[in-house]
Amino acid sequence: HGCKNCGFAFCSRCLNDKSLPVPKKNNAKHHVCHKCFKILTGAVPPSSEQQTYDLPEAYIKRLTALQERETGGHTSHAGHPSGGGTVIPEHLRKLDKADREIAMRLEKLKADGKPKEKVTDADLQTRLAQLKGQHHVPEAKPIYKPAVRKSETQQVDDLIDQLLAEVDIDSLRPDPAQEVEDRLARLRQAD
Repeated sequence: HGCKNCGFAFCSRCLNDKSLPVPKKNNAKHHVCHKCFKILTGAVPPSSEQQTYDLPEAYIKRLTALQERETGGHTSHAGHPSGGGTVIPEHLRKLDKADREIAMRLEKLKADGKPKEKVTDADLQTRLAQLKGQHHVPEAKPIYKPAVRKSETQQVDDLIDQLLAEVDIDSLRPDPAQEVEDRLARLRQAD
């Protein structure tokens, strides 16, 4: 259900049971909400002052930027000239003089559009070494060694060779059990 005066949707309990002539609908009788019922019956005077809302600054900035693009230059309504003949943008008018000057200089720097050189890690390392008073030696780039592609049979052969080499190394070491027996025998002979 909806109030025919204000247009908001309400449940059937929130709409008044009595039909009233609604001026917006050529004085045809319709069900209205309690708020509109009080206004239409005269119990509450209608609020004559409409609430005015300020537009968001981002929206205003976007509009001025679009208008500047369309006109191909500066817009006259974006700001009014100050004593120096410069145009103060609308979003900066609210700031005090010192802040406005700083913001205008910042915008001017951004608008210069100078292509900035990208600073590489090597440049930063060189600068840091100079600040420390050291001589900078650029490091050689790491060489990428691609993985060796072997077939499965080659991989199996390599694993077997590795295991055999480990077994040979283990065979060179004395057996711990034999070592204990030898020490025990030496101790018995010493007694």
